[in-house]
Amino acid sequence: MKLVLLVVACAVLLPENRAWEWSDITILSEWCYDSWIPVNESKFKQSLRENVFGQPLVEETLKTVFVHLRPGHEPRKALVLAFQGWPGVGKNLVTNLLAKSVYARGTDSSFFKLYNSRIDFPLENKAEEYKKRLQQEVKERLAKCPRSLFVFDEIDMMPPKVIDGIKPYFDYQEKVDGVDPRKAVYIFLSNKGGSRIAEIAYELWEKNVPRDNFKLSDFKEALQSSAFNEKGGLQHSDSISSFLVSFHVPFLPLQKEHVAQCIDAELRRRGVVDPDDTIASAALQEVVFTKRDTFTAGLFASGGCKTIDSIVSTAVVAFAHDEL
Repeated sequence: MKLVLLVVACAVLLPENRAWEWSDITILSEWCYDSWIPVNESKFKQSLRENVFGQPLVEETLKTVFVHLRPGHEPRKALVLAFQGWPGVGKNLVTNLLAKSVYARGTDSSFFKLYNSRIDFPLENKAEEYKKRLQQEVKERLAKCPRSLFVFDEIDMMPPKVIDGIKPYFDYQEKVDGVDPRKAVYIFLSNKGGSRIAEIAYELWEKNVPRDNFKLSDFKEALQSSAFNEKGGLQHSDSISSFLVSFHVPFLPLQKEHVAQCIDAELRRRGVVDPDDTIASAALQEVVFTKRDTFTAGLFASGGCKTIDSIVSTAVVAFAHDEL
């Protein structure tokens, strides 16, 4: 019956006077095969260079995703990543670029699942209900495709212990409730630890350590501690205490030069020509940086590049008006 319905649906979508072929089934379907999961690391690297700035630790760490998901690889456990840092430094953007580089349909792939904690897990008194629902959904998706990618945005807003409902899927298990959990990737996005990351980055900057020479080990203990101790979805989580998070990835706060790169990228995206940097300079003047009497002494952009699109829009309109 399912096949018949699929063929009928495909026929409806075909141009008039053309008979359907078996290849037309791909219009609506997606299969857990290599052709649908190209795992294109070169595409990801290029996208990072064009869209993400000031994050040297990201490309190096996320090589593990492409190794984990490549055809024929047999990992011992699921890959679990925690992206931590201030808003606007690229956590969501990098996640989307990953999905677009791993799956043929990118973020529209049925093998990619994004949870937003504010929407999907809003009430603390329903934690047990959320836990059971999450267990069932993860199981169903892994049954369809073991090489699935699960993203939990704003996990710091999730009720504590909900994420532990799927802890068995993170562990060293060949089967969990009848499915193989080892080829999946889980990413937690959180603002927790952002201030500590900024402190460490500032200390390294004061010591004249180039950002490209920062190491994961510089941040690891601080990020594990903030994830486990600060209020949120990972607070006192068994997944943290059992060391099941493969990597805590620090997203560094952005300096003026990185924000300027974000502005240039946004202007290119809009096709705006700015030969003497008039628009870019005006936009940069509107970016808010940390106060000079704080521990980072005005070095970092408070919101990273989060509002750059609207700032650039305003600058472009103002420039066009002045030209009239």
